[in-house]
Amino acid sequence: MNNNYQYIKLRLIIGNGLLWLAVIVLVSCKSDRKNQMVTANEDYKFYHLKGDGWKSKSIAHFVNDIQYKATEVPLAYYFFKNREKNDLSSLDSLLRAHQNERIIEFEFEHTDEEDLLENRYTMLSYQKSVMYMSSTIHKDFAIVTSKGDTIPCSGVHFERHFKISPFTRILLYFGNVEKDEYIQLLYKDNLYNNGLFKFKFDENPIKT
Repeated sequence: MNNNYQYIKLRLIIGNGLLWLAVIVLVSCKSDRKNQMVTANEDYKFYHLKGDGWKSKSIAHFVNDIQYKATEVPLAYYFFKNREKNDLSSLDSLLRAHQNERIIEFEFEHTDEEDLLENRYTMLSYQKSVMYMSSTIHKDFAIVTSKGDTIPCSGVHFERHFKISPFTRILLYFGNVEKDEYIQLLYKDNLYNNGLFKFKFDENPIKT
């Protein structure tokens, strides 16, 4: 009788253990599936933004063998591209926090794919040309809003390509711009001395 009782008790313990194990595995699988769905959803959003044609919303001017091209970068694309893989939940709050900011991608490209940072174009040493792109050129940019406000560039990021790419690219940052404002980018070319350029983004602002 005692042996039967111990046997039944052991069966119950094993049965309960297996039941809890099944519950843990089921919950874990559901959690993994949920995380995979969230990641897949975020990756799809990034893919959609990447292929959404926003690059076609560029404005270019061509002077003295140099093309000057400005493209307004959707904030969503910028944050998706630079997101931490394990910090997807912060994207919405980032977009809300930065909704009154604008990012503009600006490129300089020579028709013969020459390096425009060389002395024969900038009249500066190569190192000083790099420093100008990195820390000074943002002073040459401003935007004018549809309300007539002039807003200076608040910062710049120079993308170093080390002569691999045929263009020179910078990212320009502007703050205090209302989300639905049309903007016009102004650039006073003090590096190549080709005058004042205006890039008017007069279509509907890119959704963020």
